[in-house]
Amino acid sequence: MTRFVLRRLAIIPIVLLLINLLGFTYAHLFLPVRAARIPYLAAQLDQQPLPRAYATYLQGALRLGLGTIPGEEETIAGAIASASVASLGLVVLALTASVAAGLALGIRAVRSKTLTASRWLTLLSTLGLAMPSFYIGSLLITAVFFYIL
Repeated sequence: MTRFVLRRLAIIPIVLLLINLLGFTYAHLFLPVRAARIPYLAAQLDQQPLPRAYATYLQGALRLGLGTIPGEEETIAGAIASASVASLGLVVLALTASVAAGLALGIRAVRSKTLTASRWLTLLSTLGLAMPSFYIGSLLITAVFFYIL
């Protein structure tokens, strides 16, 4: 069993590298098509052979030098870092709000003498677990817009 698991774990980096190579090949082969549509990309087009371009890409990726965003001075790693910090802040905010709301509703359901509060809280929690979070988020954004306007 251990050998089976270790073999599967050893295959993961190889498969990830192959998937990365396929994605890079697709992007590399269709770069002239994209350059025909985007003027600033056509000026930067330096079509290298695929093996040399992929080796350059891998060397940059191993140094965590992902390049710059075309048409801007910001690096891709910097953009990913700033987006990650913003996303982490939203995750902390959402987790805090959901824990506070869950505790408040749970205490309300337990302390309720009647079954009506327990029933609607059970229905509300079931709907919250069943609906995808992006759908609930879209509904909340729509509600905020209607409230503001």
